[in-house]
Amino acid sequence: MVNIDRFQRNFLVMIFILALLLGLVLSYHANVQVWILVLPLLVLLVWRSNLITLLIIIFAVFFGDWFIELNILPHQFMWVLEFFVVLLFAKALVNRLIRRRRVDFMGGWFIFGFLTVCFVSFYINSPGVLNLLLFLRLILIAYLLMVAVSNLEISEKQKKILLYVLLGLIIIQLPVAVVKMSIYGQGEQAIGTYAYQGGTQSTALPLIVIGFGLAFFLVYRKSLLFIGLVLGAIAFAIIGGKRGFIFFLPIVIIYVSWHMRNDIKNFFKYAAIAGGIFLLAFYFALSFVPTLSPSGELGTRFDPSYALSFATDYTTKQEDGLSWGRTSSNINVFKNLYADGALSFLFGKGPGSAMKSRFEEADTRSKIMEEFGVGYGITGIGMMAMNVGYLGYLFIFLVLFSIMRKSAIYYRKETNPFWRSFGLSMAVFSFVMIVIELIYAPLLLLGLIPINYFLLSGILFLKNRERQET
Repeated sequence: MVNIDRFQRNFLVMIFILALLLGLVLSYHANVQVWILVLPLLVLLVWRSNLITLLIIIFAVFFGDWFIELNILPHQFMWVLEFFVVLLFAKALVNRLIRRRRVDFMGGWFIFGFLTVCFVSFYINSPGVLNLLLFLRLILIAYLLMVAVSNLEISEKQKKILLYVLLGLIIIQLPVAVVKMSIYGQGEQAIGTYAYQGGTQSTALPLIVIGFGLAFFLVYRKSLLFIGLVLGAIAFAIIGGKRGFIFFLPIVIIYVSWHMRNDIKNFFKYAAIAGGIFLLAFYFALSFVPTLSPSGELGTRFDPSYALSFATDYTTKQEDGLSWGRTSSNINVFKNLYADGALSFLFGKGPGSAMKSRFEEADTRSKIMEEFGVGYGITGIGMMAMNVGYLGYLFIFLVLFSIMRKSAIYYRKETNPFWRSFGLSMAVFSFVMIVIELIYAPLLLLGLIPINYFLLSGILFLKNRERQET
């Protein structure tokens, strides 16, 4: 167990390290050599404290991209996050091997299958070594974090500290969004601390928070905090003008209700609460998201038939030979790969051949999307299929599905109400990841949500192993 004095000391060390890193990245252009001098300090930090390392990673994904977009930090700042993940992964492996304990690779065979597809696709298509490495980096860095966390020794108190810090960072997203709305107006710039603008994460994050809020309210404690989280998530999505949120919300509610089906007492409570929440969200979304209203203005006529018609047209739109909706783009990718033969259908056009990158020579997304007749609205499965085919995506899907299944099993078997709620929450989190990837956007290629998803998955696997051992 970690006492309060030690945590306070470690917290001060973390602040010092963050300040040092900030100073280094601000002077990046003139003092590259300083990075070499500070590397031993970073290695020592990771070796000494799992908690501080994980807190740095969490703060980096919640603030890094926003500060980069504001030109406060250089693009290279996010390399610090990846550096910490790799060091933590190496530490976990070394510790397990020294203690002669088995290293747990959750979904390891699926990742091995995915890597095999990547290298076969690379051999067939020759997209370039840099493209391969950048693509694997985007896909695997969060998975390595999960393996690291699930193989480290993290105390009960440290696990809860991580969860409470995440809760605090989630809570501040709404006031930040309100401030941004007062500056930029309603829309994708009026979001939280994790980016200057962005749609996908602002659609998925409220769904995830609602899943956590409902799970903890029903299973752990009937606290207004959790209802406040749910209502805050709805407000956050509306401030960001996210249309997709209201269409995904009933799917999430139905998924949670399926897990509550055997708990009759809580099921009826859940049905009443979730039904009320959905009706509230439905009314406010259709009234205050301008594109879902016939007049296209804020706070105008509530018209569900118009919203449904708009969503249908939006997701199937085709114009000038290009697809501009997510459904039509999925169809375009499928047709093109199918017409190009079995190898393209199974293995795609090569890892990194359809990828947005800050490295200009590796930024191939626009070119390949034009080749596939896609103007806008590429989904996770579409993006993955263009790179490594539908076989490659199948292995990624199996990783997410296996985590969802493990989370659901943990929820059913755990007896502690807090961690039981956490298991249900992670099942919902996994479900949102799968649904968003399939029909909305490439969520796994973004930073904030996949990093936190795999970090929390690592904590769940730690708790599950502890439960099995005791």
